[in-house]
Amino acid sequence: MHATLDLNGTTMHLSGGDGILAVLGQDGHADYVADGTRPLTGTAQAAGGVSADAVVTMAGTASEHWSVSGDQFVSTPGTGGVHVIETMKVAGQTFTVLNATQSDAMAFLGGLAGGRGQVPPHTMTCDAQHWITTYTLPSGTLAYSWHRDG
Repeated sequence: MHATLDLNGTTMHLSGGDGILAVLGQDGHADYVADGTRPLTGTAQAAGGVSADAVVTMAGTASEHWSVSGDQFVSTPGTGGVHVIETMKVAGQTFTVLNATQSDAMAFLGGLAGGRGQVPPHTMTCDAQHWITTYTLPSGTLAYSWHRDG
């Protein structure tokens, strides 16, 4: 994942998150497994020169149902959830910004881009080996890509 966001005058750059496993069954069942995922890390730069280090860790499994409608990929939340912890380190002090479980993986990923738990407008492209989703919001962009295993 790569994100560049402008949140109330604070510019944040994040990257990482490698290792989420998406298992999309032909029956429409999907599991998003975040255990063993590399953290998203980055920096935030506020107006006035204050900077912070950010770390987002994820664990757990969110299960959903997926389908294709025309050229749209549609997901419906199911069971389980991905637990997310986001911390910021500013001037030697570490603060927990987010500590929550999200059952809808698409809403969680969109929430990182400022979607407040909803799936914001986005574009998706895919071929036989890659699936790339890009959220474009007033706050910036978040892009993540899935690579086919095998």
